[in-house]
Amino acid sequence: MKAETWHEARQDNILVSIVIPAHNADRFLERTLRAAVAQTHAALEIIIVDDGSTDSTREIALRAAEADARIKVVSTANGGVARARNTGIEHSSADYVAFLDADDLWHPTKIALQLAMLEAADPSWAACYSLFRQIDADDFIIRLGSSRYRGGYIFSRHLFAKFVGNGSNLLVRKEAALAVGGFDPSYADAGIGGSEDLDFELKLAARYHIAAVPQFLVGYRCYPGNMSSNQVRMSRAIVETVRRCLSANPGLPETAVRYAWAATHDQAGGLSLWHEGHVGLLLRHKMTAIANDPVLAVFGALGLLRRILRPIKAALVREAPAHTRPYLEISPLEGLAQRPSRYHELRLRQLARIDAEREEAMFHRETPGDGVSEPAKRFLLSEP
Repeated sequence: MKAETWHEARQDNILVSIVIPAHNADRFLERTLRAAVAQTHAALEIIIVDDGSTDSTREIALRAAEADARIKVVSTANGGVARARNTGIEHSSADYVAFLDADDLWHPTKIALQLAMLEAADPSWAACYSLFRQIDADDFIIRLGSSRYRGGYIFSRHLFAKFVGNGSNLLVRKEAALAVGGFDPSYADAGIGGSEDLDFELKLAARYHIAAVPQFLVGYRCYPGNMSSNQVRMSRAIVETVRRCLSANPGLPETAVRYAWAATHDQAGGLSLWHEGHVGLLLRHKMTAIANDPVLAVFGALGLLRRILRPIKAALVREAPAHTRPYLEISPLEGLAQRPSRYHELRLRQLARIDAEREEAMFHRETPGDGVSEPAKRFLLSEP
């Protein structure tokens, strides 16, 4: 047997646990489970953690378990998404764990491609993420999603760019997940749940390398009533998450700290706050962002101008609206050739030097170039 064929066969037999926290998730759970069981990597253990649901979530989960022996159901009192994910990790019997929220979707090749990345790397590469698209309640695309990614030791860049973007993206080595303490339930206990996934990612990024598959493998659902739709709480959550991270990493250079705060407050001050009537909060976030990075004001003004001109362009150039296309019917490679944000590319190049210095100190090795990992590039070559 050829070495390459043997490696592929070995990978096919590696067990991966998929942890699905589910609280009152009966509206979308069946679709999410179909995406999980349809993975091309078949060696799966799918753990549904029923987090104190009062609807038909448990019944749906039990029916799915009867139909597929890879699915098991764990029921707990309602404790929030962080505790539910930690419960799933505890019940996992695999060396790799992936997290899938009960309303999101995956492309069928998601686990296989991420697992290939980590299996080709040493244990210092703790996790792998991909790109994602935002979808609506009917599985149609709302936004194509950013094609920005970096791989390697990306701690300061992830603080700035927050590449992973949602809780359904990571495949992680279980040993690393336990080493950083899993997910922190104290955010939800304080009434600011919503960024537990970012907290987990940052703890991993501070200590390990993280790989990236540059394909749109996650459909992240956005609709009224889900956790991310409460913009005031999400704004508080993301700011508190970054504050805790910076407090836990006091040696980070001032430049990285300022850029992290600028990007965080810029994101926290999203236009949704305007639509919800929180104009004062939006302005405070934007002013804090600009105070930490005045260059952001220039690029922000250019971005606002583009948004103003976009309806004019749409009237002149007829294009098929993205939201009319179902997520699972679109190639995960489509949309990769987007024009990058000049502001983000400028800052990421600067932060790459900081990450390279920290990596050399931690792992006694250097990161070439801008830290776009070479193994990731092979996934751009062909359709999966």
